[in-house]
Amino acid sequence: MKKQKILAALTAFMTLFTCVIMPIHATEGLMLTLTDNVAEGETVALGDTVTYTVSIAANEGGFCAGTFCFLPTENLQYESATLLAEDAEAKRMDGENEGAYGIKYLQTANMTATDTVLCSMTFRVIGLGDASVRFYSYQLINTDLDPVSVQIDPDTLTHTVATPDKPSVVTENLKDGVMGKTYTAVLESDFHAEIPSDDLSWELTDGDLPAGLELLNDGTLTGTPTEFGTFTFSVTFSLFDSIVSDEKELTLTILEKPRKLELTGESTYTVGEEGGYLHQVIAETTLTALLSHLQNPESVKVFDAKGNEITSGTAFIGTGCVVSLMDGDEAVDSLTVVVLGDVDGDGEILAFDYVAVRFDLMNAPPLTGAYERAADADHDGEVLAFDYVAIRRHLMGKTNIYDN
Repeated sequence: MKKQKILAALTAFMTLFTCVIMPIHATEGLMLTLTDNVAEGETVALGDTVTYTVSIAANEGGFCAGTFCFLPTENLQYESATLLAEDAEAKRMDGENEGAYGIKYLQTANMTATDTVLCSMTFRVIGLGDASVRFYSYQLINTDLDPVSVQIDPDTLTHTVATPDKPSVVTENLKDGVMGKTYTAVLESDFHAEIPSDDLSWELTDGDLPAGLELLNDGTLTGTPTEFGTFTFSVTFSLFDSIVSDEKELTLTILEKPRKLELTGESTYTVGEEGGYLHQVIAETTLTALLSHLQNPESVKVFDAKGNEITSGTAFIGTGCVVSLMDGDEAVDSLTVVVLGDVDGDGEILAFDYVAVRFDLMNAPPLTGAYERAADADHDGEVLAFDYVAIRRHLMGKTNIYDN
């Protein structure tokens, strides 16, 4: 009887030992830590990116295959991932892992490294509320096809998304439109974080747009106006339909006819900051090619330096030519053409051009206006010996002054 009692006590002790020790052994194997780049106690803002990094703290058993999963809240948008310091392809998972982004790992030998950054994933904050990511492993095994015991501490990181300040509409002035001509203008706010466009909206709150125009949800005013005049209206900009700007009153003028020369959106030409000059026109540009850079070309006439209208579509447009927007016989807006390197105004770059620069350097006679600008090959605001050399080397085919 006494032996039976001793045996029973020993059995109970061993059972207790097993219950206590076995869970400890169950946590041995792979130990991972999850961190991110947000300081403790700090909030995150809309548009911020947060990178969650998983490091190996212990790795006794090793692993050769598995998927490392990051499960974000809905206000986090996947941006990029790494695995062992290399860019990785993360895939959106489904089934029992629906909503998670997984990075697969597959090797023929066990990974046994420690104190190593295993993987990371970056998300952009696109909504309000708490933003968090839960990390876990899926189907992690070693080369013996045994499941790998994983300990992760902590397995979830959460940060509060700061509510943004009330936005403001910053657009002050709208460009004029022309009746019967396509019009597009984009309203702007002081909110610039990258979040889905569906969470941003613009609304017409007072007044009327010209007939033919509409305000799109992304702030674009677009359409073809069918009436002219001056129109005053108010708009608001909102985030998530709950954070709304103050009303902003705007005025839009629709002209009966165009009153200003305008370049097309695809044009490579520029209007000089000093005004009055049309730049970036290259040598041997024809009248037809020049007009393709201008809006309302049917109302544009081009005159040579002597005031004669150029009508041939194949004629070269040279320095000193004047491009005019016409209202009947009246020029309502004009620009003088500058063709870099075409110093004598014939629309080509020939020996006469660098000779003219040489004479300018000798002050006999000096170049002025558009011709002086055409001679300034290096755009430094002065006509010097370098410009003479640059135009000459261009003519010889050694360099191209339009590459500067």
